[in-house]
Amino acid sequence: MNPQDEKTDHNPTPVPRLYGLIARAAPVGVLFRRGPSKQVLLVYWDMERDRFYPGQWLKGRIYERRCDLSPSGQHLVYLAANQKPPYHSWTAVSHPPYLTAVVFWPNTGTWGGGGLFETENRLCLNHRSWSFTPAEGSEVPRELRVTPLGSYSGHGEDRPILDLRLKRDGWVLVQEGREVRQRDGAPLWIVYAPPTIWSRPQPQAKHPWELRMIERGLKERQGSWNVVEYALAHPATGAEIPLGRLDWADWCRSGDLVFARDGGVWRLPTGEIGRDAPLEKARLLVDLSPLTFRELAPPPQAREWSAKVPLPEPYPVG
Repeated sequence: MNPQDEKTDHNPTPVPRLYGLIARAAPVGVLFRRGPSKQVLLVYWDMERDRFYPGQWLKGRIYERRCDLSPSGQHLVYLAANQKPPYHSWTAVSHPPYLTAVVFWPNTGTWGGGGLFETENRLCLNHRSWSFTPAEGSEVPRELRVTPLGSYSGHGEDRPILDLRLKRDGWVLVQEGREVRQRDGAPLWIVYAPPTIWSRPQPQAKHPWELRMIERGLKERQGSWNVVEYALAHPATGAEIPLGRLDWADWCRSGDLVFARDGGVWRLPTGEIGRDAPLEKARLLVDLSPLTFRELAPPPQAREWSAKVPLPEPYPVG
């Protein structure tokens, strides 16, 4: 069990962890809701109407920082593992919010795996050359071109995919952190000293703020695996507003700030950004904490690359 999902005196009720991806050419996002530790739910997010569509669950682990959405948001590439035969771990392409694979490739463990969409129909797969063959009975759609992810394809864990995706989506590496492994029993297994800092300017703004993502370390005792803080900074004035620990945060296309914490997804309108205690002005869009595992059969179109796949019932909000 990951320490972040354990019950403790300080956290008697485990809170699900959320991580988001936003499509770069459409108002579409997906959320990975993890909790309990070996159960992950994929949620489709219509960002124009802020409607959420819970999809399929996986009894296992999805490595969300090695996943990517196609530009339209209609296809998802993800790395998953359940450590059970016949595949143990695999990279798949699906139609969110379904995890049912259009095509998938077995992986050996969780070294490498995952991928990035270069275009809607071109996927860079982080597999070694000998593991580019899809699983038996699975075929690469004729519309999809699959190429290796660079010269070291098949290597790495969250990186290099995370770094490549952040840079592609407009994040700038402001400061490269340095890993410092701590003694046994320390609050963090690895501390970044100095921290790794990424920054992304606010879109659709005349005088944009920057969202800063500050990576502090890895594997917190009885806490998060990735210890990340966020802040708002204004380059012109030098102002900086700490936002504290969040599961995930990003700008949406309108310039609003969207973020996840405590099992919920929040939106901070662009007009409130820059004010004191800005998160107090944020609106809760949805609380995904009450959801529990359920089987969901995929529609037949979920296995077809070019099909228009119907969404399941939306999650009630408000």
